[in-house]
Amino acid sequence: MRIAITGFGGLDLPDSGLSVARALRAGLTADLTIHALGYDPVMTSAWMPGVADFVHRLPRPDEREGRLLARLLALHERHGFDVLIPCVDDDIAVFSSLASVLRKVGIRLLVPEPAWISRLSRANLPDFVFEHQILAPASIYVSDPERLRPEAERLRFPLLVKNETSRQQIATNAQELATVAARLGGFPDKGVILQQIVAGEEFSAAVVVGREGRLLGQITIRKLAINDNGEGECGAVVEDPWIEQFVQDFLKVIDWRGPLVMDFVRPQGSTQPWLKDIQCRFPSWIILSHWAGVNLPAQLVSALMETPEQPAIPRPRPGAVFLHGVSEATVPASTLAALEKVGSAQGNHRRELFSVDDADSPDRRGISVAVTGISSFNMINPGLGVARALRRAPEIGKVYGLNYGTFDSGSYQANLVDEAFRLPITDSPRELLARIREIHARRPIDVLIPCLDGELPRFFAIRDELEALGIALLLPSEQAFERREKLNLFTGDRDLGADDVTMPRTFIAYSLNDIYRAISQFGGPVAVKGPLFGCVRVDSPDEAPKAWKTFSQQGEDRVIVQPWVAGEMIAVATVCDRNHKALSVMTARKLANCHRGSTWSAEVVSFPRLEAVFTGFLERIEWVGPAEGEFLYDEQNDRFYLLEINPRFTGWIAFSGETGVNHPLVAVKAALGETPAPRKPRTDLIFMRSSYAIEVDPVRLASLSVNGQVINNG
Repeated sequence: MRIAITGFGGLDLPDSGLSVARALRAGLTADLTIHALGYDPVMTSAWMPGVADFVHRLPRPDEREGRLLARLLALHERHGFDVLIPCVDDDIAVFSSLASVLRKVGIRLLVPEPAWISRLSRANLPDFVFEHQILAPASIYVSDPERLRPEAERLRFPLLVKNETSRQQIATNAQELATVAARLGGFPDKGVILQQIVAGEEFSAAVVVGREGRLLGQITIRKLAINDNGEGECGAVVEDPWIEQFVQDFLKVIDWRGPLVMDFVRPQGSTQPWLKDIQCRFPSWIILSHWAGVNLPAQLVSALMETPEQPAIPRPRPGAVFLHGVSEATVPASTLAALEKVGSAQGNHRRELFSVDDADSPDRRGISVAVTGISSFNMINPGLGVARALRRAPEIGKVYGLNYGTFDSGSYQANLVDEAFRLPITDSPRELLARIREIHARRPIDVLIPCLDGELPRFFAIRDELEALGIALLLPSEQAFERREKLNLFTGDRDLGADDVTMPRTFIAYSLNDIYRAISQFGGPVAVKGPLFGCVRVDSPDEAPKAWKTFSQQGEDRVIVQPWVAGEMIAVATVCDRNHKALSVMTARKLANCHRGSTWSAEVVSFPRLEAVFTGFLERIEWVGPAEGEFLYDEQNDRFYLLEINPRFTGWIAFSGETGVNHPLVAVKAALGETPAPRKPRTDLIFMRSSYAIEVDPVRLASLSVNGQVINNG
């Protein structure tokens, strides 16, 4: 059976193609060939192990419909698609308009009519809800930027701001609103939807409706955790008669075909669900339907293929839980080159999906390493990549995850950590030491790798006690740590020792007027940065107040202002020994970043001069341990600008394990007093990261929540 699926992009706001493909692999007994279709060569989800047999590029739906149809027909003539499942908001309507032509050539698909897609679109849903007297949070579609603030003030902050497809973000004031609307792609071509935030429990229901209008399956989840963007990060299957009845009544009002997902909120003290959102596709968590026993993507395919009459669809198993996490893979550079050149390439199906390598058996003996920073809740923490790299090393026996919250996704990934333990959220180094001492008594730790900037000062304070317990660390001094902080980095000794590797001109602004002066002095767009994190581009003096307010609301009393320079993002990762010498260096060019700046795709590059200058600077400031220098390459002037130095492993560091240099293993050996032989990284691989849903046993979720510990292996 040959199935074509769209929707393998989305980075940290994932499309649902990966989840659908996983559900089909798990739920169909037929021999499957899955073709991933996308509009960007860096459709990271398509390259996850065990997912796609082939990857194909399509013309974008907003270009010319005829080009898209011609490409689909050419692919069908070559591969003979049996089923096509569109999973991207932007292309559902396009495939609906092409459905009759595709069906004539033998491609089966189940999509609603274009008119119904339009009526239930985010832009038109507020009117549809009002027309049919459906309980819903107050919402309005704003197409005129001049009306944005008045309408927002009428609804009152905080508000959920949505674009016309699937992205959303919370805005707490008018200043944030303008930034969020721009980030979501609203104006001048498209508008945004403003929605009142209603306090209460949140739910989501996914359904599939067959060609004759018969309900093929339904599943409802309660969202257990919601991130800063208002997106569900964790959910459990529930039986909710009110929502089930609402869905059935709703389907009687509309003439629907195919998948549909509806988001609800139940206000405090109410039994009735309020409709928040509708999307005309499967949700990104739909693999959960397989774990709950009602595999909806498989039901859709079985109906399209007209398989023999199936027994009554079982009800979903309540209590099945998913948690959004990340996975990573590498792809040969030649494969992406082929995709770019001819539009098609072999997929990565030859590897088992999210497996632990045979060498990584949890029973093997070796070095025990504890790693912090294993969350993907609001931002991808580096500990996930560190654990993944260590899993590749036969010298490593056990990997323990140290988390700060129940919903830290790495805690439940057996292919990353054997056990996970919760650390206290505290500013007290003594409380942290007491908890680590307790964990160490239960599970001896040979090496501990802190992976978060904010926790490092607490580890500095207890390093002597930890080492006395026999726990090795590879950490810089407090003085070196302070030297690489942005305020000190850009105002101290700014000479990196090279004309072509330098720091941007820098102005420290203590007020809005200082930002105005910096703009005048630099004579063009500027980057306004927080002392710890965050960057806002300011193109004119009119935008300066928004930037100043962004950081002042975060409690900052000063910001860093630098000229805005366009160019490629280059990152140099290294590990320094206790003599401040670089043990290994790996440089990457970033190919895709999410809206928070995390790297989702990268390639190895070689800049020996840049690497020598950076590691020389680290030696000058007497650095010890892992570090990453983020540079911007100004190709026009052939110059590298140092943007910041991260005092820990970078989020993409698992890539080093794939390329043969394995920086986390280098750090472990250096912490134990060894000097590993230097290696050069392979340069023929591309790093890919993808969001994906993890199945979580509710008992293990409760164990971490109540007992502060979860066992994955052993």
